[in-house]
Amino acid sequence: MRDAPVLLVVDDDPRTRGVVGGELRKRYGSDYQVVGADSADDPPRLLARFRDDRRLVSIVLASQRMSQGTGTELLARVREFHRTAKRLLLIDWGYGPPPEPILQAIALGCSSSAVTCSVRR
Repeated sequence: MRDAPVLLVVDDDPRTRGVVGGELRKRYGSDYQVVGADSADDPPRLLARFRDDRRLVSIVLASQRMSQGTGTELLARVREFHRTAKRLLLIDWGYGPPPEPILQAIALGCSSSAVTCSVRR
């Protein structure tokens, strides 16, 4: 599916990346190309390559906790490469008030397209 729109999942943890990517492939694999990357793969460079190849990136899902920066930082940069891409922040969910990354994402203008989900690590 070389010309299909891309769903990009960025997470350092291969298990989480596999679970999220697998669920996306199961549900959307016939219409989208699901691409997994870890933060060391340099996601901005990957997004630039998709842009240069005229590939549509529909959604970028990024884990908040990564070794090469945060998901919030990455999602803030997505619009540089793909203005219409939806951005989703993956966080570990617990009880209590909203975690700081959610508040940061909202402050960066992600409020309409940032969501959270939980995958146990």
